[in-house]
Amino acid sequence: KLFRDFKVPTYDMESLMSGYRKNLDILNATQQVIADATRNLVQIQTQYMKQLFEDLSQQTKENLTSSQSMEDKTSSHARSVKDTIDHAISHTKEVNQLLTQTNTKVMDTVQKCLKDGVDECANIVNKVQQTGTK
Repeated sequence: KLFRDFKVPTYDMESLMSGYRKNLDILNATQQVIADATRNLVQIQTQYMKQLFEDLSQQTKENLTSSQSMEDKTSSHARSVKDTIDHAISHTKEVNQLLTQTNTKVMDTVQKCLKDGVDECANIVNKVQQTGTK
């Protein structure tokens, strides 16, 4: 008597597997965005450091081989320091922009996934309600 009206819910395995595949696709997409961003960041950092050391080497050679007065060398060094600081600020902005773009891409992907998941859940609930009323 107790178990007579008890119904075991049925599961649509295809829907469950479809949802699982979608989650894996989203995970792969976000990992690809992050991998691309990391690769770009390494490239930007490498270029920055290479340019920084080239500039430093050139400035050192000029100061050691120059017959300029101490005042001229000091002035040249001050300009070089200013240029280095300007370049560092520009580099920081470029890195920040790359990270912001990456974050936006990842968040857009996740938000789309969540929206699609909510829509899919609503459709499943509607489907269950329709089959339950028949």
